[in-house]
Amino acid sequence: MKTAITGLLALTLAAQLPPPATTVHGQRLNETSEEFAATLQDMKTKVSLNCQGKIDRKYKSICKQLTEARSGKRVKIITDAEIEKGAVGPGPGWSWIFDHDHLVQASFTDSRDQSYNLFLDQAIQKWGKYTDHGVTEYQNGYGARFEMRHAIWFEPDGSIISLGEVPSGEFSITILTVETKEEAEAMENVLEKISPSPKL
Repeated sequence: MKTAITGLLALTLAAQLPPPATTVHGQRLNETSEEFAATLQDMKTKVSLNCQGKIDRKYKSICKQLTEARSGKRVKIITDAEIEKGAVGPGPGWSWIFDHDHLVQASFTDSRDQSYNLFLDQAIQKWGKYTDHGVTEYQNGYGARFEMRHAIWFEPDGSIISLGEVPSGEFSITILTVETKEEAEAMENVLEKISPSPKL
């Protein structure tokens, strides 16, 4: 009897706990810039995390952005694959948006051939089967047609994960975006103001 009551109590408590925050590339949505920086340190990057003392020239901009994020400003921090290896250079990489010192969006852009398939497989392994997916047909100014794939996940914590292809010249760019529900809604409102839906 005591075991049954304990088990029922544990289930009740578990049902009341909020779902765990969505994570991506070792970072947790809604974490602070301080938590973000600590995780970067764990990844053995050479970014100066406390912005004190002598800072290597190639990391000054990230340090400045982390300081701005800590002050509550809306900041976009870019860490590309080369920076994470300790070098500076262009390439596929991550961008992180902080608002009021909380990570509200992470996105990864890649233009390598077949990157959509690779990301889709990895996303399904990490977050399970997508909530929705499809193909959208685009046509450029020259009449060429493109089929671009997309997938979306709605996570238990309210975050939204989207994976899509964007036409770019002769190839496509794959973009993975992980954002809080509030960030997605805010961006939707901005887009609506820029290009309002036609009234029928």
